[in-house]
Amino acid sequence: MIAITGHTSGIGHAIATWFAAREHPVRGFAASTGYDLAQSGTIERIIDDAQTADVFINNAYHAMAQVDLLYALYERWAADASKTILSISSNSGDGTKNYPHPYAVYKTALDKTIEQLQNTRPACRIMNLRPGYVDTHRVSYVQAQKLAPSYVAEVVGWMVQQPGLIKTLTVEP
Repeated sequence: MIAITGHTSGIGHAIATWFAAREHPVRGFAASTGYDLAQSGTIERIIDDAQTADVFINNAYHAMAQVDLLYALYERWAADASKTILSISSNSGDGTKNYPHPYAVYKTALDKTIEQLQNTRPACRIMNLRPGYVDTHRVSYVQAQKLAPSYVAEVVGWMVQQPGLIKTLTVEP
C-alpha cells in the first residue's frame, strides 16, 4: 500500500492518481480528510494509520511538519527493510534569496533531515525528490517554466521502483 500526505490536490493528487491507475492501493492523508498537519496529534495519527503501507510519501507541506513527520516515521520504520519513505522537498533553498522566504528554509531543513537520516544507514529506504517549480496553486503567481504535477508523479513512481540506488533526485523544467 502507498500512503501519501496531501493527496487531494497538486503534486499529492497527481501521485495518488498515478499509483491508483496502476492498481496500487493508496491511503491518503489530507487536511480535508481530517489529517490537518497544523493540529496537534495529527502526525501520530497518520503514522498509526499508515502502518500497513510499504511506501510512505511525505508530500504535504506545513512549515516544519514534514520534518517532524519524517523523524517520527523514521523512529517506527528505520529497522524495517520492506519500508520506503519518499519525501517531496524542493530545490527552492538552493539559490540565494534577497527577501525572507520561509518555504525555502523549511524545505532546506527537510533536505538536511533526509540527508542525516540516510547517513544513519537505516534498513528502510529514505529518498528525497526535489522538484523545481511545479504547476500548482502554491506557485500560480510565479512567472516561470513549471513541471506538470503528472510528470512529478511519474518520477515518484520511477524512484519507488528502483532497487535502492537513488537517495536524492532534483528535477527541473
